[in-house]
Amino acid sequence: MTTTGSAPLPDAATVEEWIHGGGFHRWLGLRVTAVGPDSIELTATWREEWTNDSGADVTHGGIIGSLLDLAADWALVGSLGTAVPTIDFTTHYLRAAGRGDLRVVGRAIKPGRTVSFAEAEVYGPDGKLVATGRGSYASGVAAQIVAAREAATAAAGTTAPTTDTTTAPADATAEEALRRG
Repeated sequence: MTTTGSAPLPDAATVEEWIHGGGFHRWLGLRVTAVGPDSIELTATWREEWTNDSGADVTHGGIIGSLLDLAADWALVGSLGTAVPTIDFTTHYLRAAGRGDLRVVGRAIKPGRTVSFAEAEVYGPDGKLVATGRGSYASGVAAQIVAAREAATAAAGTTAPTTDTTTAPADATAEEALRRG
């Protein structure tokens, strides 16, 4: 971990482990490639289940919207120590994303004690901007989330963050992941 101000900034591997604590996030095949004091960069491993039912070979907008919200939220980890609940989120779709891994970049706009603001962008396999989004987040509960995670880690007798191993592995179907997660 590095330090930003008085709060430690978790490394990419630690943040990835925290993100994978949710079955849906694990199913998305997320890899954290960079974490900064006010940013995060992710790669989402493309899955056949991501295609929409239009007959076109493109990624469903719901997947893209989820990636935007997730990256914007986790961009706040440098200032809040965790992701927090979304209050609202607006998505702008710019073009279709074809088959292939997606790069997602999130940035904190204004962390706050009660409400924080962040934005994100999704880039398609061709490197072109696919969608943007901006949201507000309930940062007032961050301390409670961090305390609960630390208590779970202490109870497990580990120094690393814990994850729920009862949720579905990344190669499970969406239905299995949602049922178990």
